[in-house]
Amino acid sequence: MKKISIRIAIGLCLGLLSSSGFAASPDSALSDEVVRLPEPFQPGDCEKEQSSSESHSSTPIANPCSLVRTGPPLELGPDLLGLGKLHPGFELPTGAVWQPALYMFGGIRTGLNVIESDDGADLTELVVRADVAFNLQLTATERIVIGFTPLHDEGLFTNYQFQPSDGEGFQDELNADIQQLWFEGDFGELFPNLQRRDDDERLEHGLDYGFSIGRQPLSFQDGMLINDTIDAVGIVRNNLQLFGASPSTRLTFLFGWNEVNRNDNDEDNDANLFGIFGETDTRRSTIEFDLVYINSQDVGDGLYAGYGTTQRFGFWNTTFRVNGSLALDEESPAVDDGVLLFAEISRAPLGTHNVIYMNAFGAIGDYTSASRGETVGGPLGRTGILFAAPGLGRFIAPLSNAGQRAVGGAVGHQWFFDHENQNLILELGVRQDFAGENSFAAGLGARFQQSIGRRWLFQTDVFLTDGDDRGTDFGMRTEFNFAF
Repeated sequence: MKKISIRIAIGLCLGLLSSSGFAASPDSALSDEVVRLPEPFQPGDCEKEQSSSESHSSTPIANPCSLVRTGPPLELGPDLLGLGKLHPGFELPTGAVWQPALYMFGGIRTGLNVIESDDGADLTELVVRADVAFNLQLTATERIVIGFTPLHDEGLFTNYQFQPSDGEGFQDELNADIQQLWFEGDFGELFPNLQRRDDDERLEHGLDYGFSIGRQPLSFQDGMLINDTIDAVGIVRNNLQLFGASPSTRLTFLFGWNEVNRNDNDEDNDANLFGIFGETDTRRSTIEFDLVYINSQDVGDGLYAGYGTTQRFGFWNTTFRVNGSLALDEESPAVDDGVLLFAEISRAPLGTHNVIYMNAFGAIGDYTSASRGETVGGPLGRTGILFAAPGLGRFIAPLSNAGQRAVGGAVGHQWFFDHENQNLILELGVRQDFAGENSFAAGLGARFQQSIGRRWLFQTDVFLTDGDDRGTDFGMRTEFNFAF
């Protein structure tokens, strides 16, 4: 009976292959015809007229002439993602070959924020933010990045305030402070000569350790554990095989000594951060496991841990996270005891590029992140557009994104239109707080985005919320985003 079932299964498979045009036939032997690789493409080839027979083949491929590159405003050296021959560069005494190139990138965001609230906390302001960075690319693995935010300083933005009347007028936060300055590379690529024997073979255990040092942006556990820019040095080892796991395990050791902002988004000048961060791939999941310790005489010591898994169940994309914090000294909004549970579930409806998502959280105790920047809000910003901090002006998240004694979530649908040049998100969010008077809040939110040309993005956010402790709030944001 078992053999008959196997034969039936094989017959069905062959039948399906035959009906699809993939069945084997006596004439299916490999061809002896030599197929040559195409000649290297040159930028000037687009100016040559080609017949349809020359520009099309039986195998659909991207036509390089149809691709339009949008380069950065500053390029010194080879074009970023450009076409043509690679520059040979020059070789260092260590054996490394460098091909230097300098690129400028960033963006300018200009927004109008409006909030009408039952409690009188109305807000109307015109805000601008600029993020500018210069990337000195040395190789594919080595680069130096320096970044500035000339129109905002910490959590204060250059703006014109219409209301409230207290503070009405123009306020500038112009500055030339360096917000990012870091170098990253790989020891094996910097010193390839040290990895070779006399017979020019690579060592079995080489110097393939990545590293970064300087004032750099860091994000772990999707920003729930750490989401900040701090002065730090990190060393990473890739392709480890631990406890029988796949050889794609990565371990990172990090030490941060300055610019550490605690959970209350305020800088702790005395804090030192020590962290071990790991990630590995199994057959079904990507697993993250992190451990952080912060030492501080001013605010207090804290111990933090995070665990997350990302996988698919059928058509559904899922991510589950557990993060915990423990105050080793006095408890405060900067460091406290708590556990944060978080789940993300999403899928694309069949036959579309749209997205349906359902996100939920539960905060046991008073969870606090290890380090959070001044403009990123709380750890629950990933729940949805109603919980996310815009990072532009004094417009805060419509529903609280703090991780203290609460449950809640968001359900939303994102549609794409006009060849994905437009998208619309509609979302319902709720939050039940168990601290204080056990207040409940719910909200409806919408976001519309429209690309304009290759560098501009128009965005409008609208929300309506109602809560036990604050009444009804209505808000709207209109933003023009110029990317370069």
